[in-house]
Amino acid sequence: MEAGCLRACRSHPSIIVIDGVAADPKTKDVHLVLGLIQGGLSLRDSDYMWRTPSEDTVREMMRQLIGAAKGTWSWLYP
Repeated sequence: MEAGCLRACRSHPSIIVIDGVAADPKTKDVHLVLGLIQGGLSLRDSDYMWRTPSEDTVREMMRQLIGAAKGTWSWLYP
């Protein structure tokens, strides 16, 4: 389901790209192959995770989340 949602939202600039899906036939585990975040750093690699974000940063993050949710909602319920 998550893979389908990511594929449906692939044109939105705030959604990471899904490059593929891999399944382990023995364990039946499914793994998503995701695109690398620009710059090649994860949140864990930076001090971003360890500091309180500014109000402007939180506002921008919420704007992006709401934009992504609107895109997903319009795809699910046209």
